[in-house]
Amino acid sequence: MDQTSLRVLLIVLGIIVLLAIYGYDKMSKQRQYKTDDTDDLVEQNKVQPTISTEMSFSEEPRSVDDTVETDDLTSIQTLEEEKEVPHEETIPVADPAPVIQLIVIPSPEKPIDGVDLLNVFTEMNLEFGDMGIFHRYHRHEGTEEQLFHVANLHEPGTFPVGDMKGFDAKGIVVFFQAGAVAQKERVFDEALEVARELSQRFGAELVDDQMKAISFEKIDEMRESLLEVTH
Repeated sequence: MDQTSLRVLLIVLGIIVLLAIYGYDKMSKQRQYKTDDTDDLVEQNKVQPTISTEMSFSEEPRSVDDTVETDDLTSIQTLEEEKEVPHEETIPVADPAPVIQLIVIPSPEKPIDGVDLLNVFTEMNLEFGDMGIFHRYHRHEGTEEQLFHVANLHEPGTFPVGDMKGFDAKGIVVFFQAGAVAQKERVFDEALEVARELSQRFGAELVDDQMKAISFEKIDEMRESLLEVTH
């Protein structure tokens, strides 16, 4: 017998086996249905016993303790479910500390000469440092702290210290971040003193970050904003 004939024969035998299994299963189900019908008929012919509505003495009533224990279990399950549900907590977000800015604006016809500006900075104990701007430092027992900063109002805000002869400043800004210094009120007083001195030396106008002339009311407002800052 060749391979093709053998393969066909195996397929036919497989189909016969499957049909035999299917027929046997069907016959078993029919037999089960007949048995169930006979059981139902017998069950219907049985005499049902009369059940008394009175409680038997052998039956023990449910105790109060059982009721309490069930209620307690229900309460515990409820509490456990509540614990599993995460509660959304509102995280307070602190407002950013204000940046105090005091701006000195000279007359457009008379910008501040670079050499003169450098000399005044030296007199005011302002030192050239990082970011290419000037700073007021506080040094004590080996520690150093930047109190406030002085920058060129126009971008990039730096000063060409190596070539101040060819530099004219059209605006100077004295500034500091309130949350970055320990003694905010004292730093504000020193920064305000420097800004006022610059405006007087160069006949310039002292304004705020809104380019409005700084009044006594504005100074009080700045002081109040400092009092609201916490570290």
